[in-house]
Amino acid sequence: MISGRVNADLEAVIGLTVVGPRGQQHNVQATVDTGYDGWLTLPSAVVRQLHLRRRGRERGALADGTEILVETYYAMVMWEERQRAVVVDMTGDVPLLGMASLDGYELTIRVVEGGAVKIVSLASP
Repeated sequence: MISGRVNADLEAVIGLTVVGPRGQQHNVQATVDTGYDGWLTLPSAVVRQLHLRRRGRERGALADGTEILVETYYAMVMWEERQRAVVVDMTGDVPLLGMASLDGYELTIRVVEGGAVKIVSLASP
């Protein structure tokens, strides 16, 4: 199980460790974004610090419908005490955890400040 807390802005936030190709690590506080269909977004400074390997560019759409080109990268995240490969979209200042990361999991959010955020594998007994 992965756990986090709801912040004062009523955003569900979890801590993640992102691992670069040379084993370097960076801890981020990622906001769960159910409107984002990707894996994870990271700011450019974190992508550079971890020396993530570039994947390419993809078209994306912002919440207001604006289309953008997004640089994508390969990374690993510590997920349930194991490394998990993810695609990172380099965008914005706040790391976002998207729905692709939650495929096969149940997300529970107690939407009050300080409320529990739980991500549980559907394959768990």
